[in-house]
Amino acid sequence: MLCMQQEFSVDIDFRQTWTDKRLRYNSSQADMPRYIRNHDIDKYWLPDVYFPNEKNPAANSNKDRSVIVYPNGTIRYVSRWK
Repeated sequence: MLCMQQEFSVDIDFRQTWTDKRLRYNSSQADMPRYIRNHDIDKYWLPDVYFPNEKNPAANSNKDRSVIVYPNGTIRYVSRWK
């Protein structure tokens, strides 16, 4: 932490969960999720998240991310913010 400038940097794993009924599907195994490949993630709606006091939002690259879709339409999204 730079005390004079009152700035700090952090790496976090940002996790979000929501339900989208349009993505429900039947599965013979009750909790068998679908793992979405990284190059397919942009085909899905994702919440637009921002941090109001962030110094340089353009510097964040969410390359490390994953999406899991469960049969009931629950989506778990994880991204690493640097």
